[in-house]
Amino acid sequence: MRIDFLTLFVGSFVAFSYTAEAQPLRTVEKVVESGKIQQIERLVGLDADCHPIAKPTISLLQEPSQGRVTVENISVYPSFPPQNPRYRCNTKKVIGQGIFYKSRPSSSGEDAFIVEFVDLLGTPHRHRYHVTIRSNGKPETADQKSL
Repeated sequence: MRIDFLTLFVGSFVAFSYTAEAQPLRTVEKVVESGKIQQIERLVGLDADCHPIAKPTISLLQEPSQGRVTVENISVYPSFPPQNPRYRCNTKKVIGQGIFYKSRPSSSGEDAFIVEFVDLLGTPHRHRYHVTIRSNGKPETADQKSL
């Protein structure tokens, strides 16, 4: 049985077709504002008839050093591309899972954490999130960067 999950990023998406092979560690780059909670990832699992399928198991394998990661149920519109048979599912909100990151209020610089998604076939998919933390959402100037 082939299961498709949709991983939605801010403004884009990646669809996974799960197989029995372990996937390599994938690095995802994100930029966040210091001290504010930000959604880092959205996961939606639907069958070809737009019915929800079981959620993947999500585990935090490596904690961030400057913040906190949480997983919450969220209501989202899927974003399957037109060539995907699930494209028609994009018109209705569904329950998915959101991964959120919040740095400590005074944090700046870089942080990282690793999340593992285990699909319905038991295949692990590991993502390393590299987070750049900016004060007030603005990039640091050369004078502000520490060496």
